[in-house]
Amino acid sequence: DLINSEIGFCLNRLDRFEEGLLYFEKAKEQGKDDIWLYSEIGYCLKRLARWEEALSYYQKANEMGRDDEWLNVEIGECLGEMGRIEEGIARLQKTLTLKDCDEVLVNSQIGYLYGKLNNSKEALKYLYKAKELGRKDVWLYSEIGWNLADDSETYEKALDYFNKAVELGRNDTWIDGQIGFVQSKLGNYKEAISRFERVYFATPEDNWIAFQLGAVYRKAGEITKAIEILEKSVENTPFRGWVELELAICYALIEEKEKAQEYLDKAELYIGGERENYPDVKKDFEMVNQLLKATSYLS
Repeated sequence: DLINSEIGFCLNRLDRFEEGLLYFEKAKEQGKDDIWLYSEIGYCLKRLARWEEALSYYQKANEMGRDDEWLNVEIGECLGEMGRIEEGIARLQKTLTLKDCDEVLVNSQIGYLYGKLNNSKEALKYLYKAKELGRKDVWLYSEIGWNLADDSETYEKALDYFNKAVELGRNDTWIDGQIGFVQSKLGNYKEAISRFERVYFATPEDNWIAFQLGAVYRKAGEITKAIEILEKSVENTPFRGWVELELAICYALIEEKEKAQEYLDKAELYIGGERENYPDVKKDFEMVNQLLKATSYLS
């Protein structure tokens, strides 16, 4: 079992996790039964995104007496990926109490998990702590920006952090989409369109980007482009109701009232109940109704 364990360990460090796992399993079959082996198997499985299996091995190591920072962080991350986010946060918060723990890493991970719960206020508390402790990299600036973008009062700050991430080398569709979103909320439609178009042409199947691009085209007065994008995505989008509402506005603006009413009815069906929770939604419904009641200047 020693040879198999050592080969598995080497393969793990070469990121050849499936092969490493085979050797660890052989060592286990030959009678090896200890904290080290279960920790290594858990690590293999986690890197293979087999979260539940990884957690079971980590828990075996924990039950056998391992209770250090590394194991608690690994368990916290697995719980987070499995959707057991509050349990993951609790495990990581426990880790902060351990002597000599890596506070930068643990605060970063807690902030990330609070972000997954859409609890931006708590997420930012931990992310800012990581920043205070010296972390200043692309990941942290991206996470801070993403959480700041959840609040209309902090769009400018979010943009600053996204730009910091770009300055440090981030150049992908995610950051373009986030910058586009914030720019659109700030009314900078030209800049938003530029960002969203880059993402849309790279990933036309991205329904969130299609919706955002269609909405910003409409706000910029490019109604034909907005309709083209939104009509393509309406049947497959997970944002049912929101896309229909945008299409209702677009058709009302060009006085195709029958189509506008059709999409307004669908929007009502999907998201009519959101009006009281979101002032912008209420405003958009009212806008369409007013446009539909208006007499055409051309008639």
